[in-house]
Amino acid sequence: MSDSGGSGQRNGRWSHPSVQHLILPVAVGLILLVAGVVVGKVTTDDNGDKAVPAPSTSAGPSTTPQEPTPEPSQPSTPPPSTTSTAVVPEYGQPKRFQTVKISAPRISCGRTYVDLDKLGQAGAVRVNGTSKSTDELSYGNCSPEGLNVENGAQMGTASNTYPVTVGRCATDASTQATAGTIPPADLGSGQAFCLVTDESAVVWMHLGKRETVTGNPLLNLIFRATLWPRAA
Repeated sequence: MSDSGGSGQRNGRWSHPSVQHLILPVAVGLILLVAGVVVGKVTTDDNGDKAVPAPSTSAGPSTTPQEPTPEPSQPSTPPPSTTSTAVVPEYGQPKRFQTVKISAPRISCGRTYVDLDKLGQAGAVRVNGTSKSTDELSYGNCSPEGLNVENGAQMGTASNTYPVTVGRCATDASTQATAGTIPPADLGSGQAFCLVTDESAVVWMHLGKRETVTGNPLLNLIFRATLWPRAA
């Protein structure tokens, strides 16, 4: 007995021809699909978006700042010394406010000589005298007329206000030097001078008064003086 509907029973089993026909094409399709996915991935990796390479770890030039190589140390040069090595002279007790009267000479072309180291002693002022190597000043009415500096003594203009320090007076004697001869007309009351004697004493002299002398064109000069003797 047969069935014309396309399905039947063989050897006691029913068979369906359409199922057998479908299994093989489906298997082949799956294989092709998997193969296509693999091929597409490889193609994309090679020709599409390429993977970003990882940063190179190979050693290159270092950009880390290098500390400068220290230069060889140089021997330090000590600063110049500002300490003066000059010996400062020492002085004894001053003789203050001694009166020194330098009288006009009494004879024609006479001179009066002054040894300031003998201030306050006999022989400090010698009217119509003769020159000595220890004299600092002379005063005359012949050439050189006026008050003359003797034997290379230092004399300079100074402050006319007391007190005057010995250091300042010694400096004025050397830095404010007067001319070797001061004419009578330039000797006015109120002037002051500093001198350094041949024995290195320092003397401050203030011209406080001038006196006229009958029959003599020169005036008597009356100084007030302070002397700082050099210590022995």
